[in-house]
Amino acid sequence: MDDKLKDRLNKIVPKIVSKELLNNMGLGNEIGFYIFDYPPKEELTVREFIASRLKQLPKEYPDIKLAHVNLFELIIDYLQNRKLLDRAIKLQKEKGDEELLKALKGPLHEEKNCQSVYRLERR
Repeated sequence: MDDKLKDRLNKIVPKIVSKELLNNMGLGNEIGFYIFDYPPKEELTVREFIASRLKQLPKEYPDIKLAHVNLFELIIDYLQNRKLLDRAIKLQKEKGDEELLKALKGPLHEEKNCQSVYRLERR
């Protein structure tokens, strides 16, 4: 793991237990959440770090309730439930990332554009 990633990982806990985040004191004072992005090649390192810290947090901060949402797993489950995952994988292999992105914009859009679902289901 490189030093930059290690440094960023070590800032996760202070960020999620900060008064600002816990009291919804962000730009729009919306519900507090924190998104940690990282290069895909670091997936296993980040996954291991998060799993380890999630086990320790309740002991260190018993008054804080934490929800860890893995967006990748969430999207995979969603596509499986809609019976679109196998088609999405096939489309990516055959036509590439751009076509997959176009096809998934509908199913993954908050308003669920039916035309994009139809495009993906027809391929």
